[in-house]
Amino acid sequence: MRSKGEWVYPSVLESIGAVVGTPVLYDDMLFLGSSDGKVYALDVIYGEKKWVYDTGGKIWTSPAIADSVLYVSNYEHKLFALSAQDGTLLWQKEFPASIASSVVVSGGRLFFGTFDHYLYALDAATGNLVWKFKGGGWFWATPVVKDGVVYAGCLDKKVYALKADTTMAEGEKLWEFSTDAPIIAGPVLTAKGLVVASMSGKIHVLRVQDGGLLQTVAIGSQIVAPLCVVDDMVYVHARDRCIYGVDVELGEVAWKLSTVVK
Repeated sequence: MRSKGEWVYPSVLESIGAVVGTPVLYDDMLFLGSSDGKVYALDVIYGEKKWVYDTGGKIWTSPAIADSVLYVSNYEHKLFALSAQDGTLLWQKEFPASIASSVVVSGGRLFFGTFDHYLYALDAATGNLVWKFKGGGWFWATPVVKDGVVYAGCLDKKVYALKADTTMAEGEKLWEFSTDAPIIAGPVLTAKGLVVASMSGKIHVLRVQDGGLLQTVAIGSQIVAPLCVVDDMVYVHARDRCIYGVDVELGEVAWKLSTVVK
């Protein structure tokens, strides 16, 4: 008998691979990728399996969805476009290296980074390459796109602002900003500006127009997890197992909460 409300998938006697990326909700369905190489589509109310697609390689990134198409990458250098309705394969592409960042969909294009030091832009409908930009390290952080600009953090300690709709094959850089350590956490946008966290624990707020530094806040612990933003507050889960609330308008840590259970 089906139960409505709380549910577990699969049953308590079964298991799937580790889920590393964040699941995605869309049209009463929950989509998630697993390290067992499969994409699962579940009914969000009852937790029932709607369909499963096996990509043939570990999935460590979050899926992305737009216009009823699900985009998911695996560790075997491949990117897949699937029908969100039934899991039908629409297209797949293979790359020279594993796809490091989760895919972002904007303006009919897909943006993501790989372990070959490139940030890629693909046509979302066909998977064809539009442009690729080479950095000085892996683009591990998930990029953010707004108003025709892609902001991407890199392990070369820089964040790059790139023109999203350029037709230049090598990409079109608008500006770059150098931090003190590799950038693993994806940047976020606030009304104040672009917020970038380096692995060292420093949080930089930059002008979106030119990358000029507005302020820096240091929390004193490494940052590798994605940032979360609500209005002018940026929430940071740091390596010291504490969650920080950073007020980017005031440029200070508003509060700190330990997640250690004593």
